[in-house]
Amino acid sequence: MFKIFDERIECGNWKFNLTLVEIFFYNRMNKIYLDTCVISGLIKNDIGKENYIALEELFFTDLCIVTSEVAKKEISKIPDKYRKEHENIYEALNKIPTIKHFSHNSNLMLMGVGGGRSDDPLFALLKNILPDEDDALHIFQATKNQAKNFITVDIRTILKFSDKLADITSMEFYTPETFMKEKKYIT
Repeated sequence: MFKIFDERIECGNWKFNLTLVEIFFYNRMNKIYLDTCVISGLIKNDIGKENYIALEELFFTDLCIVTSEVAKKEISKIPDKYRKEHENIYEALNKIPTIKHFSHNSNLMLMGVGGGRSDDPLFALLKNILPDEDDALHIFQATKNQAKNFITVDIRTILKFSDKLADITSMEFYTPETFMKEKKYIT
């Protein structure tokens, strides 16, 4: 008999309490990770008309769009003057579930000179590729949660290194517009 968990998952139009079977299928769903810069771009109105239209259409699909605690943490760092708008958009996108958080360090003390903590090997590799640690955290969380696609408008870092990132994460990296066109959701 399968144990029913108290947790409820909502992805697109899928809504269910998790059983062991559902956990199996949820972990294999085509999760699409939404980067925080997409929310900021909506507020600043600097993502371009095509990306804006693609996002509108993306939000009305049955696709499983997810984000992580990293997004909430980034939004909390935004100056008070601008933060409320970001929080409002983030909350308005309440159909987007927050994926499970994975620790990016082992929490084991290193022995020898200096001590310290040991980063997860994947996170360490991502930090060596990307200039921004928060970007590495986003991609680390998406990868550990088995997301297949990563949607961002961060051209200067994430999309610039997307080929290298795809090789080590098995994710594909897109702008909203290119995702919707390549996946044939819009023409």
